[in-house]
Amino acid sequence: ALIIVVVLLVFWTRGRTERSLESNVRAEAAVGAFAVGEHQTALQMSDGIMATYPGSRAAVLAAFVSGQSNLQLGSFIAAEQGFRRYLEASAKEPFYEISAQLGLAASLEGQRRFAEAAALYLETAGALPAALANQARMDAARCYRLANSYDQAESLLQQVVKDGELLA
Repeated sequence: ALIIVVVLLVFWTRGRTERSLESNVRAEAAVGAFAVGEHQTALQMSDGIMATYPGSRAAVLAAFVSGQSNLQLGSFIAAEQGFRRYLEASAKEPFYEISAQLGLAASLEGQRRFAEAAALYLETAGALPAALANQARMDAARCYRLANSYDQAESLLQQVVKDGELLA
């Protein structure tokens, strides 16, 4: 009986490793498609990964690619869902967490939810280096202006001018 358990464990581990490798290869392909501007293809690949390998690191990365692809395609609600799905599971693949937060903010802005977007841009700015933080503050200021919160927008822009660091 012990031999049967050991054999089953070996086959299960081997199958799991092969499945993990396969999911990682598919995730890399989805990232590659996104990187070359094939957003619809990347989206389809990501959806397939999330359906086939739920809970895996590849599925977490696929959620991020889904959010980014939908954002590029102008599907802001779907982008929001992808970014939220990624952020809920990002402990498995935390590399893109800040980018996902900025993407989520952009998707909220695309939905005309300006006050929410501004708050998220501002929250994310705290985790960024100075020039990137100021860019996020400028994004927040734009959203506050669009939300008719002119005083908050002005305050952020004054802070950016005072800091003086922006991306070239």
